[in-house]
Amino acid sequence: MQAGASSFRQLDYKAAWYGSRVWKADRWFPSSKTCSSPTCGQRHGGLTLADRTWTCTACGVTHERDHNAAANLLSAMLADAA
Repeated sequence: MQAGASSFRQLDYKAAWYGSRVWKADRWFPSSKTCSSPTCGQRHGGLTLADRTWTCTACGVTHERDHNAAANLLSAMLADAA
C-alpha cells in the first residue's frame, strides 16, 4: 500500500458519508509553476520551493505561490467535472 493511501480511503469514505466526493490531482501537476491568468498558462520551470512570489514573463502577472496553485487546482478540478 502506498504511503497516505489509507488517508485518501478515509477521505473518500467521509466524503461519501456527507454526499460529497474527493478530487485528487496528479502528483506532478505543476499547480504552483503555471500562470493561473485565464489568458496565459505559461509555465515557470525555474521556480523553487523558496520562491513565494513570482512574476509571469509572458503576461506580467505577479503570483503568490499558494494562491496561484489553488486557482490552478480549482480550474483543473472543474475541467475534470465537466
